[in-house]
Amino acid sequence: SDLAFFQEMARFDTVGPFVGALDQGTTSTRFMIFGAKTGEAVDEATHQIPFSPSQPNPGWSQIDPTKLLQTSLDC
Repeated sequence: SDLAFFQEMARFDTVGPFVGALDQGTTSTRFMIFGAKTGEAVDEATHQIPFSPSQPNPGWSQIDPTKLLQTSLDC
């Protein structure tokens, strides 16, 4: 509804401006947006792409750098 839309926009006005963060972990790349005033994560603005690293030796983890780049761009 229009009322819900305006209520959500009012909430964003109290937490913005916004800061984007890219997190590259061992098994996924994640992008999140936070309100700069509150540090609150904007739930509707998160995206995560999982991937499987190779393990050439016990305790090792290798990730193809092109996969890291592509998941970063996709997020």
